[in-house]
Amino acid sequence: MRLAASPAAPADPGRELESFMRLAAVAGRERPAADFIRERLGRELPVRADALGNLTVTFGSGGPRRLVACPLGEPGFVVSRIDGDGYLRLAAAGEGVPAGALRQQAHEGQVVWVAGARGEVPGVVAARSIHLRPHADPAVPPFGIADAFVDVGAENAAQAAELGIRPLDPVALDRRPARLAGGLLAGPSARVKAACLAQADAARRFRPAPGSGTVVFAWTASTLVRRSELERLRRERGPFSELVLLGWGFGWQRRPDGSEIPVPLPPPGAGLLAAGALAGRLPGTRTAPYLPPRARPDEAAPAPWPIGYLGLPARYLGTPVETVAIDDMERLSAALLSFLGSPAPARQGRPQQQPPSSSPPMPSPPVALPSSPPPPGDSQRHAETAALIGALVARYGVSGDEAGVRGAIAAQLPPWAHPVVDWAGNLSVTAGGPGSDPEPRLFMAHMDELGFRVSQVLPDGRLRLQALGGLDSSLWEGQAALVHGRRGPQPALFEPRPDWLTAGRRSPAAGLTAWLGNGGPDAVAAAGIAAGTTLTMPKALLRMGRDRLAARSLDDRAGAAVLLLALRRIDPARLRHRVTWSWTVREEVGYLGAAALAHGQGGYRRVYPIDAFPTSDSPREQRGAAYAPLGRGAVLPATAPRTLLARLLDLGRRQGIALQLGTLAGGNDGVPFQAGNAAVLPLSWPLRYTHTPGEVADLRDLEALTDLVVALAAEGQ
Repeated sequence: MRLAASPAAPADPGRELESFMRLAAVAGRERPAADFIRERLGRELPVRADALGNLTVTFGSGGPRRLVACPLGEPGFVVSRIDGDGYLRLAAAGEGVPAGALRQQAHEGQVVWVAGARGEVPGVVAARSIHLRPHADPAVPPFGIADAFVDVGAENAAQAAELGIRPLDPVALDRRPARLAGGLLAGPSARVKAACLAQADAARRFRPAPGSGTVVFAWTASTLVRRSELERLRRERGPFSELVLLGWGFGWQRRPDGSEIPVPLPPPGAGLLAAGALAGRLPGTRTAPYLPPRARPDEAAPAPWPIGYLGLPARYLGTPVETVAIDDMERLSAALLSFLGSPAPARQGRPQQQPPSSSPPMPSPPVALPSSPPPPGDSQRHAETAALIGALVARYGVSGDEAGVRGAIAAQLPPWAHPVVDWAGNLSVTAGGPGSDPEPRLFMAHMDELGFRVSQVLPDGRLRLQALGGLDSSLWEGQAALVHGRRGPQPALFEPRPDWLTAGRRSPAAGLTAWLGNGGPDAVAAAGIAAGTTLTMPKALLRMGRDRLAARSLDDRAGAAVLLLALRRIDPARLRHRVTWSWTVREEVGYLGAAALAHGQGGYRRVYPIDAFPTSDSPREQRGAAYAPLGRGAVLPATAPRTLLARLLDLGRRQGIALQLGTLAGGNDGVPFQAGNAAVLPLSWPLRYTHTPGEVADLRDLEALTDLVVALAAEGQ
């Protein structure tokens, strides 16, 4: 997660900001951000770091004394306790920062990182499976911190402690900054992080004029949203005659009754924002409302001193995709130097600016997401299973667009396998038994994943979306996106609803839209994007705890991997029956690939769909028929014919395969075969939080399922 560049290298401000945005600095635990800024300031400047984590650089002497300050702290969470079942509970940190109504909801179902004693630990904020709440009420209030359970792959509190997790450790949303068309960059806390980086640039270039007094640049280990924080800074570093604050207050306004309301901001690139003592004083700035630091009720009024506020305009204020213009950082740095009267030299080594064109340049390809390393002492089998699943998870394949996944599966087949792709796009391998075998078997896993398709390119270049598969749109809005156009994946944003800051309901009232950055329909078309193009969310496989995995699309990349792992262990010459392994298309939108197989010439008598079992093994669910604990083995359907079920359970006992029973919620690729003569028996593994961005599975269950597939193919059950 660290993309730090050497300060001696020619600066790419976009790359620098992208690196900074990947670092969380939860209020009270800002050390990563302070270290980043300290590195950017270089060794030549007289940087001072105090015991609280504040950084300061002082120029000149005497009066007047002026202070320029930027807060390193940002809103987030800390671990409030570790429950006995290994889940983490959270408390808010940095909540003095003006908050939108959906800030906490933006974490539901998402990957987060816990900064523990042994480094960063991945986790997933538990979300309800859509299979276990088919009739969700759209008017339900937004998800809140009281409903947050963080799954870190621990089965109990002791395992969580083994990971180095302690109460009060900071917890932050996975950082996926998106570099968009038109020189824009989106991510959490983009405005303030860009401002702090611009201030570092100004400090590097600052040259005090003789007799100009003292200038102190400060990066504070706080959010500077309380008046007491400013007063402490003034007391410890002052006195000062003037303060310039680069903070959180633009975009909000305080009513006479003390309540805070959002106000619109101009778009990125429209001119820097100024307020307070700086309003109207700097060329190229726009006066805008600012929410001044709040005083406690018992706090005495401070001695008056001029405070000016300076900041960047932004889109999607307060969301995980808050968006700023990279060029605005340069403007902010120049504005600070102009205000401070510095005859700063021109920057050296910067990339040449490109001449303007009629359509904005498209961004570079998205940076690959980080993956977590295997735990110490990881077994060889766990490592092999996780590596194969990770290779398939890394491929994107929304229903109807599975070619990349199909290619990855074909590349992993054993040498003896001769794959065939049918007219529907299913990939199949057949081996064993005579061609006229009266008892042919079929194992299936689907290649597609949930996502969206572009239904319309709007006149302003935004994309209207249609969901493909059963998903909860509230888990996608306000998050980073990838558009899979003809020219490769392009970073984009799932746009937050217009009333994100004030919304009173969990689900958006309208369908989602996506945005690629500045540019209209012509720029969208030039990027190879049109109606029918698919969209997803960035993803990567993460190891959690001793035995668990987290990723989007484990349903059904894990099932696809199970079939591949089984094939690696099968000798086709020893199969007593003809067996086909198929990886199907379009399961999430109606089992269309399986239907093509069912209407083909296979004549299968035993059909085994391999798919996830949406388990209620989560504190967010009501435990009932869908309960199948993670780590207890593969899942057999409790509703299967008793004779067949008894045979499978006996097979498991004889071969030492861990099996459990469960009542499946939802359908699978076996549905098109149920009208024929085949015996359909779904084989599953427990999956938490199905159809969310952070699905969680256990390697032990997937390995048990692999053993079962091998045994069934070999013994002909």
